[in-house]
Amino acid sequence: MNIDFSDMNGGIIQDLPAELIGRNQWSDGNNARFVRAQVSKIVGHTEVFGTSSASSTITTLALGKAIWLNSIDDDNQDPWWVYCDTDRIFATDGVTHYHISYSATSSASQTAPFAATLDYGWNGGNFNGVAIINSHAQLPRYWVPGASDKTIELTASGIFTACRVMRPYKTFLMAIGVDEGAGFNDNVVIWPTAADVGGLPPSWDYSDTTEDAGRVELDDGFGVLIDGERMRNDFMVYAEHAIYRFSPVPSNAIFSIRRIFSEVGLLTRNCIATVRHRHVFFGDGDIYMHDGQSIDSIVTKKWKNWVFSQIGENWRRSYVVANYEHNEVWFCFPVGVDEHPTRALVWDFDDNTFSSRDLIGSTLGGASFMAYGKMPQSGDDSFDTGPDITFDGETEKVFDTTDSEINVRDIVMVSYLDINRFVTLTGTATSIAGATIMIDAGTDFVKGGVLTGDTITNVTTSSSPSVILSVSVNTIACTDSIWTPGNLDDYRIETTTTTLDKSAFFEVDTGLRFDESSYTFHVEKDCLPLGRNGRFSQYDEYQVHAIRPRVRSAIGGNLTVKVYMRDSVGDAPALIDTTTFVIGVDDKVDVRATGTVCTVRFECSDDTDVEINGFGIDYDIVGSRPR
Repeated sequence: MNIDFSDMNGGIIQDLPAELIGRNQWSDGNNARFVRAQVSKIVGHTEVFGTSSASSTITTLALGKAIWLNSIDDDNQDPWWVYCDTDRIFATDGVTHYHISYSATSSASQTAPFAATLDYGWNGGNFNGVAIINSHAQLPRYWVPGASDKTIELTASGIFTACRVMRPYKTFLMAIGVDEGAGFNDNVVIWPTAADVGGLPPSWDYSDTTEDAGRVELDDGFGVLIDGERMRNDFMVYAEHAIYRFSPVPSNAIFSIRRIFSEVGLLTRNCIATVRHRHVFFGDGDIYMHDGQSIDSIVTKKWKNWVFSQIGENWRRSYVVANYEHNEVWFCFPVGVDEHPTRALVWDFDDNTFSSRDLIGSTLGGASFMAYGKMPQSGDDSFDTGPDITFDGETEKVFDTTDSEINVRDIVMVSYLDINRFVTLTGTATSIAGATIMIDAGTDFVKGGVLTGDTITNVTTSSSPSVILSVSVNTIACTDSIWTPGNLDDYRIETTTTTLDKSAFFEVDTGLRFDESSYTFHVEKDCLPLGRNGRFSQYDEYQVHAIRPRVRSAIGGNLTVKVYMRDSVGDAPALIDTTTFVIGVDDKVDVRATGTVCTVRFECSDDTDVEINGFGIDYDIVGSRPR
């Protein structure tokens, strides 16, 4: 007998018993993507925005770990990416990285570390081509993209001193959860007078009757406010257990405010994505989609139980990102004790299918954040590794621009590693001697302390470069000081290694590896319907003779085929056979497995592309059980 499974593009269903899912659905899988009539191995991620090298220059700006980034672009300008560690703000055009926290003329009160926390992080957005950047520990700042520009404090002083979240909305900026001088009131929303086209809001003074600024407190028993996002012409504000709609009133440029959903709220900040004028969001115990009128779970009886059993203790660092290039939304979360997200549930909103994927592993800090934006790429869709980037200095371009450039939008993922990590020094002390360490004293901060603090000891306050005289395992002797790493893990001084530290930034859906690591794709179909009527049956005993995968690969490689058997659904599957299927060479794998409940699993850990559009099974019914 033979049974054929075609068009296996129904996604993966985790929450239903395997015997109840559809014929074209899988009962388990990871690192899989469903496209057309097939399931394929996901594409990997590769470094972008430059990589460290054995340069003679080290910069203190490399200290820190990125926890947020955002793309700043429109159709008429080249893309910029803004990113932050807990204390500082940086920007890159993909070639050079700039420290943009403060200007040289900033007052003392505006040069302290931003002190963003890992749980609250950063937020903001794009407003009239300007970056809005908010840490919740100071007044929000804005940045006009440019190599010589620094961030500037918004003119809200005297109205509030900080806000939990700030989001652009049409010609407004919406401050959610504000500190008006007596600590945070997490139920208050303040908005300014509308900005002119291309400008910033002129006033936040809601007490001035000549202005359109306003304030509202939404304290009606549904928890604190968490975040907000535009939906068509309205602005939605999300609380722990409610959603409010702010609708503009044309006659007076203020808002009609109404609670539209109760008992449904947001898990944490940065957990909303817009899909075809609707919001999809990570809720507290479910994942929802709504259009402002009706709301539905998209994961009930599919992935809901699995996802919320996986989310770990650092759930406040979860986030959602839309991958519009592939019609997907990624719900990213930390697993177990992981510090940052290491797993994502992926929803294809065109086909309404689900899968899961690994992010950056916990050994690399996890994927602390992702954002979707415009990438500068060459005409052949590949990055030239090119020369190394620098901070605030002249350098050649990272990307090869000999081909005609195109603008491709994609997700950039930032790992919780050093921002452009320090180069690992190689060779002997003699060969390193003469290299320089650039010091930018006075405005840069290291984990909350200035460069003259105790995180790195004996650092000179001179603005002139220090010249390396000699290097030992943990010490750099310079012309005017001795630098020691102290207890700062990010700062690495080694004299014997052949590898370089890596950049923290990765473009997803590029390459066949996770940076330099291979990864495993698998899909599994349990409780195969091998019964006499083409349905699942526990009353027959089967002997499987062969599995016939229909697999394509442009590169080739191996597919591992595993067959499991058990006597009843309640028993643990027993691995009966593991066979290698050579893609492009074999047409089947021979197996000999006997049992009542059959499971087949396909795996691939090779650095190759894999597309499975179905499989066949050769088998016989060799016995039956009483019903």
